[in-house]
Amino acid sequence: MNWSNVILILQREIRDQLRDRRTLFMIFVLPILLYPFMGMTFFQLAQFIKEHPTKVLVIGRSQLPDDPVLIDGDEFAKDWFALPDDARLLELEFNDALASNPKLAREAARKGIEDDDYQAALYFPPDFNQELAEFRARVTRNRNGDVPKEVPGPEVFHNSAKKKSQIAQGRIDRVLRHWREGLVRENLNAAGVPQAAARPFELVEQDIADY
Repeated sequence: MNWSNVILILQREIRDQLRDRRTLFMIFVLPILLYPFMGMTFFQLAQFIKEHPTKVLVIGRSQLPDDPVLIDGDEFAKDWFALPDDARLLELEFNDALASNPKLAREAARKGIEDDDYQAALYFPPDFNQELAEFRARVTRNRNGDVPKEVPGPEVFHNSAKKKSQIAQGRIDRVLRHWREGLVRENLNAAGVPQAAARPFELVEQDIADY
């Protein structure tokens, strides 16, 4: 192989490419303009999806206990959000007519999501309030350390193939977890157990980053 010929050919190809303004534009100018624009577009789209309200079908609102309050008016109680204004990100629509029929309730929940009428659905089973009251009574009466039978919990329907449905499910999950913690505190109070018993220690984080 004659390296001098290779170098000559390479130099000629480079000169030809540099003479082509279209190639120069595609290599040097377009990435500088395009990539920041694409990044900003994706970021703004993600922020829009994150902050845009999602519609949720709630079936069985009548089965909820009065204390602690989960739904206040036509939205989730602000107590269960890190920021009170986040409650507006979940638009609730209620249907109590199907609450007593689990099969029809689940079918309506799935159909509403499949038809894009809602991004998620929340179903409270029949006698949910009564089951919670009986659970609390068993906890209060329990002196032998026996674990009471669990209460059938609410069901959250969503479509993991759709981004907005995933977001709605995540929001509902956080609300229900915080509300469940509120129920735990109420049960501890009813049983005369200090609330600190549910949290025997606090996690301490140590950031050793050197800025």
